[in-house]
Amino acid sequence: MAAEINESSIHASLAYLSGTSPAPLEGGEVIISECGSEDGRRAAAQYMEESFEVMDIPARILEFIYGNRRGFNVKVTLQGTGGDKHLWVTAHLDSVYNAGANDDASGLVSLLLTARALKQLNPQHTVHFVAYDLEKVYEPEQASLVGSFLYVGSTVGAVRER
Repeated sequence: MAAEINESSIHASLAYLSGTSPAPLEGGEVIISECGSEDGRRAAAQYMEESFEVMDIPARILEFIYGNRRGFNVKVTLQGTGGDKHLWVTAHLDSVYNAGANDDASGLVSLLLTARALKQLNPQHTVHFVAYDLEKVYEPEQASLVGSFLYVGSTVGAVRER
């Protein structure tokens, strides 16, 4: 497992998510040069979804609307082999109109590589990986942390009730 998670795999995903290299998406290569606009955030979400799918980990983009903005949370669940405990591993996929190598492409790469490792380990407890969108909305009429707030309100609450 350690052979698959190495410096070159980290650099490759980071290059795609920070616009240094074109991201190989299903519809063709795309340069994700920023993750502040709707197009940039959608491309980052699509890259995350397709990257999980390549690892044979089913992923979904949870599209939502907040005010006049469209958001794209990406969700993956590794079902545990037993037990009823849940763990969430998260990062945000938006940035303030730049590529966001450290804020937060590095967090997204961590999600991908952690999911790859845990999938091979067949964890006992269920692990959810979520890339939140619209976490960095800095406009007076709009709140930040939107994607995580909406996700936690709709999904985590339901799991806790069970």
